[in-house]
Amino acid sequence: MAMTSGDGVVEQLRLFERDVPAQGRAFSAREAANLTGISYRQLDYWARSGVLRPSVLAGIGSGSPRAFDFTDLVVLSAAARMIGAGLALSTARTTVGALRAIHPDRLAELTVVCDGTRVREVNDDDDVARAVDSGNGVVTIALSRIWASVATRVHDETTPRVDELTQRRLLKAM
Repeated sequence: MAMTSGDGVVEQLRLFERDVPAQGRAFSAREAANLTGISYRQLDYWARSGVLRPSVLAGIGSGSPRAFDFTDLVVLSAAARMIGAGLALSTARTTVGALRAIHPDRLAELTVVCDGTRVREVNDDDDVARAVDSGNGVVTIALSRIWASVATRVHDETTPRVDELTQRRLLKAM
């Protein structure tokens, strides 16, 4: 369910606030790659090199089984966006470490700024201004939006799809 704000931006309702979607569910490396938009090879490399080790099942070596939890998916998506914005893998690694230290409930409502060396929580416009005033380029990551996006993808992927004929039969049976 979505709601349009006054400026025309569609915002996800806070359906997932405080609850970790798919809590207790483990996602295979293939599922994690599909849900985060990261290639399987990149995900495998990140797991082997320690950028982000899966929380559920770490696996050993290339091609070994790995299992990720929902929070891993959010952090993977954030790292992918950082690299897509031009930040170095070493910066993404630092950011991943900082994000993994944050309680999962907080990730659902957090925005962070990364200047290439540090990751800072952003609470208001003054925090952003201070980060920009540091003289370094910054990348702002709205984890709340990433959280909602990943939660929606997980929901869409795990919701059984009913074809049109089955829908008609179900409606007719009612």
